[in-house]
Amino acid sequence: MLRGFALSLLVPAAHYDAVSAWVDREHLGLRLVYHRVPERVAAARPAPREDGVPLLADLLDVRRLDDAPTLTAWVEAELERRADHACAPDLDAFRRLPRAITRAGQVKHSPDHHEKNDTRAVDDRRGYVLGWSTQAKIDALLEQAAEVTARRDALARRRDEAAATREALQARSAALGRLDVYRDWDELDRGAETARIAELAEEKRRLEQASDELGRLAALLDDNARRQAELEAERDRVVATLGADRHALDEARTARERARAVLDGAGETLDEETTAALAAEFDRELAGFGAAGPGGAADGPTRAADLDAVENAVRSRLTAE
Repeated sequence: MLRGFALSLLVPAAHYDAVSAWVDREHLGLRLVYHRVPERVAAARPAPREDGVPLLADLLDVRRLDDAPTLTAWVEAELERRADHACAPDLDAFRRLPRAITRAGQVKHSPDHHEKNDTRAVDDRRGYVLGWSTQAKIDALLEQAAEVTARRDALARRRDEAAATREALQARSAALGRLDVYRDWDELDRGAETARIAELAEEKRRLEQASDELGRLAALLDDNARRQAELEAERDRVVATLGADRHALDEARTARERARAVLDGAGETLDEETTAALAAEFDRELAGFGAAGPGGAADGPTRAADLDAVENAVRSRLTAE
């Protein structure tokens, strides 16, 4: 009831002209109420009181200002005039008294004019404007700030959850859009195919265990598979050996042609008997070199280096003789 009066500005008479000019000149951006306090204030006339029923003004303490006693006197006089409502202990007293106020905040200004402002709770300290200390109001505002922060954090979590849900739905929509490339559900049902393979494998195992003949055939198939692998390895080895022998034969033919070329260049012609004797000597030397040569394996493929060594050995022996 006294909120508007408590928020008003008191202007001593000495500053009235300056304050009124400044207020009129400036755009305040808010509502301002101010009172001119005269230099001399008449003594307040006490409002009538009923026995045992205090007035609202009786519940208020006015701070004494030693340097501005006029302001203190003016406030006390205004409270006697503005807060002359009786503090009704119950509704019967409220209805009976000409001006009264209840603890719930219902105000009776006259026998006909009543008012109750429930935009804020009566005990909500966040809206208090009277009092010498603001600590209770600060505490209430801090508590409200904590509640607002908690609600804000909860809303932020809900927002993040909604964003995650939206992203999941978008991903699912994109995945569903890619299903157009499949013509049949069977192309996607990998679980059914996997289960079918497992069933067939289990059926095969049961059949093999139930029939000795099937077990024997399975073992025979495994043995044939191993034998086939061994034969393929043997085939590869023989093919490699044959290739080496062919290469050695080509090298021998090349060496023979080279020897013929040397003899032809010397201008000498060997008769068949001499040629046969040289060939036999070459073969004997080659056989001995293969048995005890560097390779140490008589059955191994003949290399071009071996043929050159045999040729040199035969030439050295003939020269010595």
